[in-house]
Amino acid sequence: IRNHTWSYPLLWFFVILAPTSSFVPVADLAFEHRLYLPLAGIIALVLLLGYLLLGWVTKLLEVDLSATTTGMFHRLQRFLTLGFVAFVIVSFTVLTVLRNSDYRDEVTIWQKTLEQAPHNPRVHLNLGNALLHRERIDEAIRYYQRAVKLKPDYAKVYYGLGNAFLQRREPEKALDNFNVVLKLWPNNASVHNQVGLIIYHKGNVDQAVFHFRRSLKIEPDNHLVHHNLAIALAKQDKLDEAIGHMKQAIQIEP
Repeated sequence: IRNHTWSYPLLWFFVILAPTSSFVPVADLAFEHRLYLPLAGIIALVLLLGYLLLGWVTKLLEVDLSATTTGMFHRLQRFLTLGFVAFVIVSFTVLTVLRNSDYRDEVTIWQKTLEQAPHNPRVHLNLGNALLHRERIDEAIRYYQRAVKLKPDYAKVYYGLGNAFLQRREPEKALDNFNVVLKLWPNNASVHNQVGLIIYHKGNVDQAVFHFRRSLKIEPDNHLVHHNLAIALAKQDKLDEAIGHMKQAIQIEP
């Protein structure tokens, strides 16, 4: 591109977009937010084209016209240019305000996203998570279950289901889902801790200790797991080791 006037908007688009471009496969078909800033260059280019087009039309109409008429066409050119810019600004301002209403809370944005992508399991998962945060447990479970139907090996969905059933005070169902997570995602420290807690309260202290140890092997600085392991070890009369883990918990989180 030789003409700098045309080069700058195009260079803006590609230079700003370049850092977020990737050949690495991603979970989403498109990331529209990556185009927000680069599109400023394209918009500038469109405005420039519109201005030049109006100038070209004006020159065609200036043939054999008086100076007064020619001045009128120049004023018309400026008026149409400003009118077009004002129309674009107002239109996109209104659209932005309407779109911002979708972002008023986590549940709303995922509900709107689900309308556009009803068969995307990650959208169902995130909507379920948002509902669970609002303690709308039954609704969350429904969306988790829909996500499982769309993607049966989705470990994060089973994790969400496990947490939902825990909140609904159904530890057996929670344990079933957490066990599925461990088959699909064996190095999940949080799930090992959750499984340990559930089976500890069922009276299986040895297995609880096993899961707490596995959790700490993955995340050795988790003070909550050190605390849980200390309680379980004390139950086994391994008091010295229990005291050691309790001290570690206090050291990590005084």
